[in-house]
Amino acid sequence: MRKVNLTLPMLLKWHTRFNAEYFGGLLSTPIFKIRHNSTRKLGHFHCDYIIGFSGKRRAVNQTITMYDYYDRTEKDFQTTFIHEMIHQWQAETYGIVDHKNTFRSMAANINRYGWDISRCSNISGVNVAEGIAPRKKRNATTECRLLIWEDGDTGKKRFAFTTTSCAERNANAIVGSKRNLAQWRNLQMYKVNKDVKTNCFSTNRKDLRYYDWDKYGKQVIHLIDGKENLILKPWYQNAIANAK
Repeated sequence: MRKVNLTLPMLLKWHTRFNAEYFGGLLSTPIFKIRHNSTRKLGHFHCDYIIGFSGKRRAVNQTITMYDYYDRTEKDFQTTFIHEMIHQWQAETYGIVDHKNTFRSMAANINRYGWDISRCSNISGVNVAEGIAPRKKRNATTECRLLIWEDGDTGKKRFAFTTTSCAERNANAIVGSKRNLAQWRNLQMYKVNKDVKTNCFSTNRKDLRYYDWDKYGKQVIHLIDGKENLILKPWYQNAIANAK
């Protein structure tokens, strides 16, 4: 038997309650959806934007989708739901949705009331809900590339995941059009396997989403233990030659 059966009236009730308790009743009522087919997502906020005469972005067509593929407690579902409400608050207040300062600040404020809202949730070991057939794993590769480098302008260490097929192109993009040799020597690339910790990061991208090593590096450093730096492979040597 399921721990919780999500319903649309339940989501509306939660939104009304949490809007009053944590957002001053300022949030509009979005569209609610419940989906059963995602093994990776627990919740999702989506909206469109229109630009007003003042040039300010205004969020419209706001939707909060909850996924009940996994058998979770009511508080677990509510934690995810408030996470998505923070994104709604970001969209309505700032015209942007991310997990940066405004998200962290609001999450920390709400967590003072006994919640555990974070950037991502670990679903390792959580059972599939009753009545839902476990999805067959796709034949997608479990490999990706981890790029690590120091930013030439700020000196900050960064990292990003990329697909295997786009790794060389993205390595070139990091170095930049000036083909700076010092930047090449700074760059590291490793063949890694995705695991539960990498689920918090974008690992299937053709383009790059950068992450701060000082903040998040400890979550991925285990991936490169004993691994060879692929930048030492022949294509890298060719890149060095072309850069001279």
